[in-house]
Amino acid sequence: MYEVEYANSRSQVFRIAPDVYQRGAWQPVLEYFLPVQMCHMRVEEQYRVWHGACHLDDARMAPVNYNHFDGYLQPASSPEKPSPL
Repeated sequence: MYEVEYANSRSQVFRIAPDVYQRGAWQPVLEYFLPVQMCHMRVEEQYRVWHGACHLDDARMAPVNYNHFDGYLQPASSPEKPSPL
């Protein structure tokens, strides 16, 4: 078991085993990192709550008939905003 300490901060205890890459390097990213970064929903892992639902009102559609700097053009008709739960 390991932990990383730097200045006044200390990580959670973690394990590095000989089989660390047996499931592929991307599998832990898919199972842990990406779900934790999903700020639009509550993220739980067994008994731990990583965070609640947040950033629920900042996912707005681009203005209609506007050519964005990357070339994306939002069409004039767009779907209705879904109602919050």
